Amino acid sequence: MIVISNKEIEALSSRLSTYPEAIKALNTIKECDGYLEDAMQLIAIRETRDDSERGFQDWLVRGRKILCQEEFRNDLAAGLIGVLIEPLVVSAAIPPGVATVVAIYAFKVGIKKFCESSVPMD
Repeated sequence: MIVISNKEIEALSSRLSTYPEAIKALNTIKECDGYLEDAMQLIAIRETRDDSERGFQDWLVRGRKILCQEEFRNDLAAGLIGVLIEPLVVSAAIPPGVATVVAIYAFKVGIKKFCESSVPMD
C-alpha cells in the first residue's frame, strides 16, 4: 500500500493549487493519513455515488491505459500531475478526484513500474 506524507501532500497542494478537484482529493488523502488506496475508495464513493462500481485496482488499470502512452510518460516522470488529470478524466472516464489519486500513485511508484502490466499494483 502506497502512503504519502503530509510534507508530500503540502508540496502537491501548492503544485496543484489551480485544480480544485485535485485539492479536494489531497484533503481526502490527508484525512486517510496519506493512504492512497483508502483515499481513492472514499473519493470514488463520493464522486460516483456508488460504492460498488470499481475497486482500487480497476481505477489503476484504467489509468494505466492513458498514463503509459508515450505522450504522457515524460509528464508523469517529471511529476507534472496536474496536466495528467484532464486526460484521465476525458479519455478514461475517471472522476477528477480519482484521477488525481491515480496520477499521484503512478508518480509515486514510478512510471516504469506503473506501466509494466505484469507488475501487481499493490
